[in-house]
Amino acid sequence: MKLHIRKSFFTLLELLIVISIISMLAGMILPGIGKAKQRAKYVRWMAYNAQFNRDPDTVLNFNFAYPDFTVEYQGSSFPGLKNGAVACDAEKFDLNNYHGVLINDPEWKIGGGRWGFNNALYFDGRNDFVEVPGKKALDFDPLKDDFTISVWVNFDKLTSTQALFSKSEWPKYAQYDAYILNKNFEADFGTSTFRWAQPDDLKQENQWVNITMTARDKNYKMYVNGKLLGNSVKPKGSGISSSVTDANFLLGAAGKQGGKTKIAGRKTTTMETSSYFQGLMDEAIVLKRGLSDTEVKNIYLMGKAQ
Repeated sequence: MKLHIRKSFFTLLELLIVISIISMLAGMILPGIGKAKQRAKYVRWMAYNAQFNRDPDTVLNFNFAYPDFTVEYQGSSFPGLKNGAVACDAEKFDLNNYHGVLINDPEWKIGGGRWGFNNALYFDGRNDFVEVPGKKALDFDPLKDDFTISVWVNFDKLTSTQALFSKSEWPKYAQYDAYILNKNFEADFGTSTFRWAQPDDLKQENQWVNITMTARDKNYKMYVNGKLLGNSVKPKGSGISSSVTDANFLLGAAGKQGGKTKIAGRKTTTMETSSYFQGLMDEAIVLKRGLSDTEVKNIYLMGKAQ
């Protein structure tokens, strides 16, 4: 007697059900894996960033991690940016003078940073900015001193003139500053202005970009996402030394009319700033040395969220 073994096959309906279940499970698991990888990259970046806190050349290291931080400035208490540069060896450096003061209330965006869970500040493009009271450690003479300034920003729009950072007295002169103007990058060093055409990495709004300026051996460079935009030669004209401009270092605006902010309560009483940045910022670093091309690229590669 022959035994007939019946083979069992999945029906089309059963296969569709299995595929649907697998898809649902993948939809539940994969985002979690993606978030875990993102957080691991963030932890790696924060460990990398912490090295700057221990670097004696770091003057400012704002990682926007402390939204409840406050600063006493000109007799008033302001929301502030905590500076992590605890090892700075600049002459007579007092960390308490180099925290950032939030002027005219740039808005904290909790979880609004480039990683999706770190913080950012939103600048409205009208009159808000961050001011650093201490000056001496930031008094870089572009004809004598090497320095680096690096920020992570997200532009709402790429029109109008928007300063990312400055130590300037517009329209007379600047120690140094950087801004976009008619879709070009411009930077002032002393009485000279340099211009770079808009890079490919900055032709779309609402995306995070890393922008870095370096001054090294009288060569002035600008980078976007670790890519060198251009190289300059020694500027014509004289540089503006610390004995000439008494302006404060600003994030998100350019200083003018002496660069000093008059304050009543928590508001400026005179518009002594201009060219306001509109968008998000979630990190800023200033060093009193010029980073190499490789070091600048590493900041971008380690710090990019995607």
